[in-house]
Amino acid sequence: MDIVSDFTEFLSNYPDNFTRQISVFPTTVDFHPTYLNIPSNFTILIANPYHEPQVVNIEFNGDQNFSTSLSQYVIQPGEVRSCVVIFKSNQPGKFKTVMKVTSDNNSPCIVTIQAKCYQSPLIIPIEDIQSYEFNDISTDYTFTLINKSIIDTLHVVITPSSQSFSLSNSVIELKPRESTDVTLMFNPRSESILSHSLNIQCAESGDSYDLELFVGRIRNTITIDFGNSIINKTVTKKIKLTNSLQLTEVQPPFSINFDENLNSTEITMDDDAKVDVILKYCSTEEGSHAELVEFEDFFLLLKGKSFKPAISIENASNIPGSALITNISEIIQKCRISFSENFENFTEFQLKPNEIKEIKMNDMQELFVSYGNNNEIINDHFEYKTPETPLKVQKKKTVSISKKSAVIPVTLNNDGNSPKNVTFQLDNDDFAIDDQFKTLVIAPHTTQSVNITYTPTKSLKSKASLELIDNSKNKITKLKLEGNLQLICDKPFIPFFGVSNENIIENVLTVTGSDEINVDAPEWLDCPDTIEKNHKLEISCGIIPDSSIVSSITFASNSAASISVPVIAYRGYSDLSISPPSDLEYKNGLLQATVEVINNGIRPGFVIFTGEENTTRQIHASPSLAIIPAAKKVLFKFIVDDGEGEVKAIMHSGDEIMRQIMSMLKPNSFYATAFSNAKIRDEIALFRENKKLLNENYFSKIFKKSITKKIIVFKEKADELDETEVLDEFVDEPSFALSETIVDFGNIRLKDEKEIKITIENLSLKPTKIKFDCSCKDIKLPKYINLKPKEQTKLPISLSCSKAGLIDEEIEIYNDVQTIPIKVCAEIEEPMVEIETLDFGTCTIGRLCRRNLKISNKKKEKVSIEVRTKSPFKIPVDYVEIESGCFVKFPVHFIPNSIGHYQDKLEFSPDMSAPFSVILIGSGENN
Repeated sequence: MDIVSDFTEFLSNYPDNFTRQISVFPTTVDFHPTYLNIPSNFTILIANPYHEPQVVNIEFNGDQNFSTSLSQYVIQPGEVRSCVVIFKSNQPGKFKTVMKVTSDNNSPCIVTIQAKCYQSPLIIPIEDIQSYEFNDISTDYTFTLINKSIIDTLHVVITPSSQSFSLSNSVIELKPRESTDVTLMFNPRSESILSHSLNIQCAESGDSYDLELFVGRIRNTITIDFGNSIINKTVTKKIKLTNSLQLTEVQPPFSINFDENLNSTEITMDDDAKVDVILKYCSTEEGSHAELVEFEDFFLLLKGKSFKPAISIENASNIPGSALITNISEIIQKCRISFSENFENFTEFQLKPNEIKEIKMNDMQELFVSYGNNNEIINDHFEYKTPETPLKVQKKKTVSISKKSAVIPVTLNNDGNSPKNVTFQLDNDDFAIDDQFKTLVIAPHTTQSVNITYTPTKSLKSKASLELIDNSKNKITKLKLEGNLQLICDKPFIPFFGVSNENIIENVLTVTGSDEINVDAPEWLDCPDTIEKNHKLEISCGIIPDSSIVSSITFASNSAASISVPVIAYRGYSDLSISPPSDLEYKNGLLQATVEVINNGIRPGFVIFTGEENTTRQIHASPSLAIIPAAKKVLFKFIVDDGEGEVKAIMHSGDEIMRQIMSMLKPNSFYATAFSNAKIRDEIALFRENKKLLNENYFSKIFKKSITKKIIVFKEKADELDETEVLDEFVDEPSFALSETIVDFGNIRLKDEKEIKITIENLSLKPTKIKFDCSCKDIKLPKYINLKPKEQTKLPISLSCSKAGLIDEEIEIYNDVQTIPIKVCAEIEEPMVEIETLDFGTCTIGRLCRRNLKISNKKKEKVSIEVRTKSPFKIPVDYVEIESGCFVKFPVHFIPNSIGHYQDKLEFSPDMSAPFSVILIGSGENN
């Protein structure tokens, strides 16, 4: 309060004949912006220069948003009093008022006051939270809090009303332009109360909510759907239940029991024990059936529907190894058959009324059949064991190549019990097979791969027939082979963005082929008419006939099919320049400055200002973004909080047409959402019509390179205003470092998940936010990581793929200063076994039960596998070798030694693959 002391001393030295007047300072008040219902204060000084006390009255011009703690003051001679003016509003907007300071001895002093009140920047999904139903199944709900402010950091406190709910984070700090996920977790086992609510408070924004939480019925209903079945056929389901359980009687066509051989309806178990409950459905007449069975802790809903059969299935007595399917209905039936109950691999066909179809059983015991329309699919099956199985043949239908020859693999599976002698015959010289493979002997239960070489000699596309004949000279099958030779370009499209006579753009691409390549390009492109095979092609463009254009370049060769590559171009570019900050002024602890941005180009450009992250000083730009037409300029006003250290504003700019294309391809990206509420002139109508030609990932890389960044540096003291400067995008020392730039997952089984952690270190003396970008959905990693100065942490990268093959992907790891790409590679292997559980069922105590497990080697080299398990499960051998492309049926034995349920693992350790296991289960009973 030095100003008060100085002012008081000055008044005490007034001469007696000096004209005295009540003084007010300041006479103009501009409040800091605030939010709804958040008060803001400003102190005004009132001085009494008289030799006697003065009664001073304070009044406003009727605006109730402004007030003072006292409306009248008694000020002693020579005294300076503080008057606190309070602004608080429940409506957003700009407010202005006049405060009159009056006394008996002088005319009123006028103070002009203005203030701003904003809507709360805190975004809370209130309706989503209140409408979400929590129950036994839905126990977790994640919602997102967003801070839309570009200046203020918000502190949010979330408190549930009961112990039934907990939070992943109850005290949250939201920095400007930041969002965070909060998970609300419900414990259905906690003490039950009638109502639940969630209290959300934010002191900075004034938000205060009590949200009612909806908790549904806790007791679950377990639905057992037997599906559609044939009358007089039994469908069986098995479920596991825990704790004390008393079965209730159910009405036909349903039945329920603990065990196939147990008639009791009650059993008591330990808390951790489980028991198999057998459910059956068998109806003697058509119709839908349902029954709700009530237990103490849950309901069991049984559902089923029965039909008269429209399809009959029987053994083909005169055709060994076959079954006959007959349509006995009066309409066409669409059928689907499979040798597995879950129809993983199936065949579809149609049967006319009374039509019969022969099905090869391929040494399988069961055949599963489904038929009917989409609303009423009927399932049926029958058992049959065939004496022999024909060869299974698999091949790639069509091969496309960019070189002189290619290979088409053909795979033969002999699931039968006797060897097969097979001869190959081809009818087109473009396809060939090695002499040693023209006649093969395939051992029982093995697989053999044969490579057909495709070498086009006469035409770009070739077709052939491959006949496979067995040892009895009967034709097994006739395969159709197709091949074509085509060119390959290394770019999905060719961009020429911002071309002009003064800005000639060059593009370099590679077209791969097996001969000289002819180039047919538009007249406005400068490029050679021909290029040698596998040579780079240089194309330049200086002018185009229209403002924007979509065309193509055709590449052709005498020995390959031609291809067309899109050409995307637009004329002119924006040229945005920024002036050094002007009108710099320190006022009320704030640095105020003006920056002018001019577009000297011929295309509109966009500008976005962001503040430096993780700084103690806040910076506000008004406006924070703009689209600047050609030959126009925009003034940006900056307000910077006082404090220690430099503070930087970052200007992101570029061509508006590029930003609109990026927004079309990635509507949720930063450059799209920033202008979501702005009125924008459409620049990309032509490109929107040809959106399918724009490869999203390739364009994203071009767009990132096109962005220009400028840095405005504001100093910390008023005497350094002349040092405030504008910098080009800085190239600093490395901001962060990684322990690895190549992440090799090695061999991973299909659908398995593997995680690798690498070290990431913040090398700077400032906090930083590291972000991650990867186009591969099979790679999982966090959205971002916040690192303190000089902090190290582990970055988890996990991979789980649904398709076999090689993985070669790239992850971009970046912050505002630096980008580091890392490679992710792996080999995804198909599983060597097709089942996860081998069930022996119920076996007699002391007797041997046998099962065979099919193990396939789909790799290109022989594999050796060590096998182990524990009693009462046994294996005759603990080591097996499988040749490339072959399979074996591995024997597994089970000898129960007492009544009860048994479970263990059959563990496999291949020499060149990831280990895996199969669960073994079985039960023992007395004879």
